[in-house]
Order: sequence, then structure tokens, then C-alpha cells
Amino acid sequence: MSSQRTCSVCGQSTPEDALFCIHCGAMKSRRRIPALTLFLVVVLVAACLFLLAMLTDQPIIAGIGGRFGEGTTIAVGNGQGTAMPSPDDIATATATATLVATSTANVAPPPPTKTPLPTPTPTTAPTPPPTATPTAVAADVDAIVFIRVPGDSNGDGTLDWDGNRVICRIDADGGNERCLTDDSYSSNSPSWSPDGSHIAFSSDMDGDAEIYLMNADGRGRQQLTNNTTPDLGPNWSPDGEWIVFHRYVDDDDVELFRMRPDGSEQTQITHTGGQNRYPVWSVNGLIAYDSGPLDPIDLDIYVTDANGTFVERLTNTGYSAGASWSPDGRYLAYSTGETTGAHLAILDTITGETTHLTSDNDAEPYWSPDGRRLVYARWEPRLPQLWVYELDTGSSWQLTVNDGYMDTQPAWSP
Repeated sequence: MSSQRTCSVCGQSTPEDALFCIHCGAMKSRRRIPALTLFLVVVLVAACLFLLAMLTDQPIIAGIGGRFGEGTTIAVGNGQGTAMPSPDDIATATATATLVATSTANVAPPPPTKTPLPTPTPTTAPTPPPTATPTAVAADVDAIVFIRVPGDSNGDGTLDWDGNRVICRIDADGGNERCLTDDSYSSNSPSWSPDGSHIAFSSDMDGDAEIYLMNADGRGRQQLTNNTTPDLGPNWSPDGEWIVFHRYVDDDDVELFRMRPDGSEQTQITHTGGQNRYPVWSVNGLIAYDSGPLDPIDLDIYVTDANGTFVERLTNTGYSAGASWSPDGRYLAYSTGETTGAHLAILDTITGETTHLTSDNDAEPYWSPDGRRLVYARWEPRLPQLWVYELDTGSSWQLTVNDGYMDTQPAWSP
């Protein structure tokens, strides 16, 4: 016989295991859940929450966020403070995580993105554009330009200067000799530009003597002056910005002028009257030149500046001419003595001391760029030829040998 219990509604006795009272049909109260069973249920729920947190990447502590209150900070790991989420944030995050987990459970992951291959480098380099041909040709190493004229232009057996002068060039070792102009006209006084790319000279190819410019190889000629009287003796400034020369204002008045290398800004420098000729420009800005009457000859060397603000006489010998500045601008080489037997000398412009180098028949010295040698014209035996004088040793040697021609007015390349 099953155990009985009293109905709480009608008070009648009814079986213990019946869900309803057999007398009045009232529902019986639920049995109490044993404490152990309740504990196991709580543990199971906690385990499920832990597993869900792991799957959805939500913090375990979120389940008890309300205990600390919204915005409470707790220590995690290394002691850094982390703000606690609110219950609403937890619920939203949990629902979102569950939805994402459910919706993506059966979706295949996207294929990995391919890394593009590097662009192959062509094995053949592109052809570079052609290099432009320069308009000026640089000077050869240690080249010397000079003028050459027949010693007997009319063939009568007498030495004369009546033939047309031609500008030629030669290496300092005596090789590679060639001419840059021809003998259909007369050219004089070649002068190198400081960079060695151009040569200024005077020529009568247009009638009267004018100043011209040409490349170092003789091509690309340009006329710079166009005057009714002769322009002669050009020489470059050290910076290449100016060319100084002498102009016949009239037969008895020859003055120094300067101009730009394109022929512009022609400006008179000296206003002294007389014969002021063959100027040469030093690195310190001074211009040396020959000055004095030619009949009878009484030439000496004077110096001025680019504006002609002063004039100073450097020699007083009765005949000193053909000056050339040393590369440092201190020394002045020139020819001096008698017109029929001049020799080379050097003036120290600081101390005023003069050193005589040769005995006779030498003229028109020109310094080498290293300041150790002079090239000059020697009248021996009767036609002038080019020689080189070494200042360290005092030795000299012949550079040109041309029977029947005279070689003069040498100029060493920079």
C-alpha cells in the first residue's frame, strides 16, 4: 500500500505519488529539489557558460559584471586595469557572437589571397638617348697655337713678312702639328679661352683686321668686331667674361678696348694716345701692354686695370715688348734689348727684380700652365722657329723645324 498524504485544498487523504488529489483534483505542490542536484545543475550551467565564452571569445568575468557595477575596473594579468562591460553590453555581445557562430558554421572560409608575382626586370636595358654634340671642342693637353708665314713670300730670295699668316697648332712634345686657318687671308695673335675650348684671333678675311672666335679645332668661326679700322691682339680675361684688344682709332692713336666674348659691350680702356698694343690680362686683374712710338721705336711695358683708372710704367729700356704673365700673376716674361737682338727676361712685379734668361735673338715668350717653361720664337739661323725654355734647369730645345717658314706668336693652352 502506497503512502498517503493530506490534500491541502479539501483535506482528504490522497496517494503520495499522485500528481492530483483524487478527491478534488487540485494540483499537488512540487517536490523540493535536493541540494546536491541543485549544486550539480549550477556547476553544469557554469561549465556551459565557460565553454560558450571560449567559443565566442567573450571574457568569463562578463557573467558577473553586475556584481561590481557598470564601469568597475579590475586587475587582469599584469595589473593593467580593464573596464568591466555592462549587462546590456554582455547580452548584446553574447547574442552577436552566437549569431555569428551559427551563421558562419556552415560557410566555407574564403580562399587565401594570392601574392602577386614581382614584375620581371627586362634583360636588355633601354637604349639611352644620344648625347648632344658640344658646340665647342676642348683643347688638347699641352697644345700650343702659333702663326706661320712664308719667309720669302714672293720668291726673290729675300726674307719678308708679306705672305698671309696662318694659325697652326702643335703638341708641346712636337707632335700632331696641323693648321687651323688657311692662307687665303692673314690671321694673327691667337689666344686661348681660359677653359681651352675657344681661340680668339684677329684676321683680315673680311677686309680690315677684325677680332674673331673659333673652336679649338678651327671650326665654328664667329666675327666679333666690325670696325672701319683694324682690331688686333685679342687676349682673354682669367674668368672668360671679357676679351681685351687694341684698336686703331687712327694711324697715330692705338688704344685698348674690351668686349664680351660675343662682341657686345665694346668699351675703350686707355685714352693716352700713341701706340698702346698687345694687351695681356693677369689673374690679379692687371693688364700689361706695349706702349710707345714706333718711328723710331721706343717701346716699354705699361700696366693698367680693366677700366683704365690708372697707368703705370713697368720698364724703361727703350725696347721691351711682348709681355706674358706667369700663371700666378706675379712674374712678367718679355723680350728686351735691341730690336735686332732682343733676349728673354723676367720681371718680379713685387720686388722689381729683373732676371735675364737668354742672350739674343729671342722674343714673344709665353708661359706654360704649370709656370715651369716658356715657349718663344728664336731667330736662328735666320727664320724664327719655336723653342721651349725650362726655367728650373735653364735648358732649351727646338719645337718646330720648318725650312722656308717663320713660326711666331706662340700661345700655350691652359
